[in-house]
Amino acid sequence: LIALSYSGTVATQALLAMGMFGPMRSVSQWLLVKVLYHFSLGFHIGPQMAIFQSLCDENVAATVFTVFCCLCNNADSWAKDIHGHWIERDGYEVTAAWDASIVLVPISLIWFVKPREHVEREHVD
Repeated sequence: LIALSYSGTVATQALLAMGMFGPMRSVSQWLLVKVLYHFSLGFHIGPQMAIFQSLCDENVAATVFTVFCCLCNNADSWAKDIHGHWIERDGYEVTAAWDASIVLVPISLIWFVKPREHVEREHVD
């Protein structure tokens, strides 16, 4: 599901890079691309969080998951800043082309994520 949703975001960016949506001159064109992109993006946020949570040790899961969410928010903020500057400098199409190609690296790494083995522990009170 995650790889499929990443593929949806890549496809949206690739179509944008190829100019399939036309020049980004109107709000309605921009809104169409934004809706398509975030529709696909939404399908990997939940599973991404669930995978990370399942990889956490139960004793520290809440703390580690909170840190993970904070880091995700920081990365999202930095990415939006970088993308904004990138779009201003090179335009939507060039930025989308680079973005669509760069994201292929993490998509290829998804296949190496394995759930941790469940270890039965003795409960001590």
